[in-house]
Amino acid sequence: MFYSSSSGLAASPFSPASWSAIRGGWHPNRQLIEESMATKAAEHRTFFVESFLEDNQLGGLRTLTGPVVKCRKCGAKKGFHRRRPEDLPQDFFKKHGWQLGGGVYMDLCPDCANTKPIKIKEPKKKMASNVTKLETVKAEQPREITREERQRIHAKIGDHYLDTGYSPPWTDRAIAEAEKVPLAWVSEIREQFYGPEGSNPLYDKFEADAQAFVDAYNELCAVKGQIDALEIMGREIKETMDRIKRETRGIRK
Repeated sequence: MFYSSSSGLAASPFSPASWSAIRGGWHPNRQLIEESMATKAAEHRTFFVESFLEDNQLGGLRTLTGPVVKCRKCGAKKGFHRRRPEDLPQDFFKKHGWQLGGGVYMDLCPDCANTKPIKIKEPKKKMASNVTKLETVKAEQPREITREERQRIHAKIGDHYLDTGYSPPWTDRAIAEAEKVPLAWVSEIREQFYGPEGSNPLYDKFEADAQAFVDAYNELCAVKGQIDALEIMGREIKETMDRIKRETRGIRK
C-alpha cells in the first residue's frame, strides 16, 4: 500500500504519465522537462505505508502506521506520524536529513546522503633533477707570516736559545704563547736558523712532577668521595639501629 503526499490516497509508486513527455526519443527541452518532473515528483511523492515504532512521552515505544521512507543504500527506515492537518511527510523527512528522490526506491538516509567517497591523495613524485650543482668550497688556508712577525719570533728565540737548545724553561710552545703566534711558525724559524729544539731537563722534570701531583690529587678526590659516601651510609645505619632499639624496647614493655 502506498501514500500519496498530494491526495493522501493510495497510489502507484510509479506514474507512467510522468515519463510520457520524454519517452520515445530525443526532445528539444528534455533537460528542462526532466528537472521539472523531478521537482514535481519530490513535491507530490508516494510513500510506503507501514507500521513503525516511535518514542512516546513516557520514554517507551508505541506502534504507529503511516508513510515510511527506506534508504536505497543501507535499508534504514523512518516513519511519519501526522500531528497536524498541514503536516506533510516530505517536509518531515527532509527536516530530519533525508534526501528524497523521485520515487519510493530512490531515497537516501542522512548517513548515506552525507557520505562522500574518500579520495586518497597520492604523494606527488618529485622529479629528479638532471642538473647537479657543484659548489666549490675553498679550504681556509692559514694566513702567511708577516715580516714583522718573523723578526719578532727570530729575536725571541735568539734571546733564549743556547748552543744545544733552549735555556730553561723556554720551548717552542713557550715562545709561541709569548708572541701569540702559531707553534708551526716558531718551529720552522728555529729549525732554519738555530737547530734542534733540544730538551730542557729542568722543565721536563717540572712537567713530570706537576703531572704526578695532578694524578695524586685526582686519586685523593676519588678516595674522599668514597669516604663521604661511607660516612653518609654509616649515619643511616646508626639511625636505623637506634630506631630498631626503640621499637624493641617498646615491645618488651
